[in-house]
Amino acid sequence: MDVAKAARNVARRCRTSDPFQLCDALGIKRLYLPMEDVRGLFLRLKRRSIIYLADGLDEYEQRFVCAHELGHFILHKNVNRLFMETRTYAKTSIYEHEADRFAVWLMYPEDRPLTDWLDYTTTQVAACMGVPEEVAQYRMEQIEYPFNLSVY
Repeated sequence: MDVAKAARNVARRCRTSDPFQLCDALGIKRLYLPMEDVRGLFLRLKRRSIIYLADGLDEYEQRFVCAHELGHFILHKNVNRLFMETRTYAKTSIYEHEADRFAVWLMYPEDRPLTDWLDYTTTQVAACMGVPEEVAQYRMEQIEYPFNLSVY
């Protein structure tokens, strides 16, 4: 699935790329709870969609985790990851990677000027974005340069 396109489409349809505003626009309830070893969780119960966020997260982490859980809502609506993890041998990490990529595309779309960070380390970019390092590295690798880098 083209996660960048999915992020772009939902942001265009709802006229925002802010994860919290998207929850409101899509009718997804957000709840903050004390959670250990879990930063967020998307749950669909009786046609209601709920995103649970750990109450100890800072604002940047809340936004990224919320965007990640929105990725599950958009990309994996009919996938029960907990069932797959506990009752099957199916690999669920692919869904987590897709949700991470959706989140970073939602928060940092093509029109966001990321070229200022090209000389930064992955750790520095991740800190600026408020995302995990592997997600920052993925997004920076996707930058389409508006100039020719070839050596003459």
